[in-house]
Amino acid sequence: MESKNDQQFRALTLTQTALELAKRQDTLIVFHSNPDADAVGSAFALKLMLESLGMRAYCVCSSGIPKRYRFLTETLQDAATFESIPKDFTDFRIITVDTAAVVQMGAMSEPFGNRVSLMIDHHAKNSPYANYLIDSEAAATGEILFDLLRLFQANGIAVRVNPLVYSLLYAAISGDTGCFRYSNVTADTMRRTALLLEYEVPIADINYHLFEVKSSTVMRVEHAGYDRLKIHCSGKLAMITFPYMEKMRLQANDTETETLIDVARSVEDTYVAAVIKQLSESLRFRISLRSNVNIDVAQICEKFGGGGHVRAAGCTMYADHIDQAADRIIAAVQEAIDEYEKRKK
Repeated sequence: MESKNDQQFRALTLTQTALELAKRQDTLIVFHSNPDADAVGSAFALKLMLESLGMRAYCVCSSGIPKRYRFLTETLQDAATFESIPKDFTDFRIITVDTAAVVQMGAMSEPFGNRVSLMIDHHAKNSPYANYLIDSEAAATGEILFDLLRLFQANGIAVRVNPLVYSLLYAAISGDTGCFRYSNVTADTMRRTALLLEYEVPIADINYHLFEVKSSTVMRVEHAGYDRLKIHCSGKLAMITFPYMEKMRLQANDTETETLIDVARSVEDTYVAAVIKQLSESLRFRISLRSNVNIDVAQICEKFGGGGHVRAAGCTMYADHIDQAADRIIAAVQEAIDEYEKRKK
């Protein structure tokens, strides 16, 4: 029997996707583990869009909603974990948002990975596992959801929608663009955002929560990050290694280590920033890369089974020690830096 992995999945247009979404059926919306603002905002925006059509929709993530993003969803759903799925929520379709590969579903990949009917995503590097709408020109999946909402409204499909949907979409877009500071911002990004602001989105409050508020634990983690920061590749790579024992010492959870990459990225004159984290006692290391120049860090991460965007990517690696993982990344980044500098000549 043909497995789902052997099937040819179809690329859908915006209109085809809107028609699929409009089919009335209970819907489980899955978003990637350790979610960011784009994943959370897009998932819950889709939930509100479907509910406006008279459907039941429930959002779920293997790691739940990080504390820093719960201000977005506190009036919509108490939790987003497997255990919290309503008992009468049984006959449903599955749609994923901002999830480029089945593995990113984490613990949700086993029960749901082979049952996804539609994926909506914006990552250029992806592995389709269902019929899909992928727009790699969009800075965030929230932009795609915004276009779908506008299409719904233009065709009278969703006339009345919870106004919170506009705040969720703004948060999704602002989150994935670093409050419109990153190179993925396009003219279309700004046009969509301008239209969102017509709905009285509280942008100051959203951006305050996304980019300014930090817990005392996050501050301690960042302080440790500065202490552990090392410079490699003749000053072009800034790297932080963060072993499990350090995480335990600071009593930090996984989401409280997310801003370490911003610490590394802020070093003057560096081309690439890297963070290598050991999130458990296992010899499994999570690597995050960011590029400050025209170096494709997604290509680097692909060498280790990962991917992402040109200037923001990640991968997972098994190694005997965190320093061994660091050596592998340093070598791969050095190769990319050498190629970049040849192109500059």
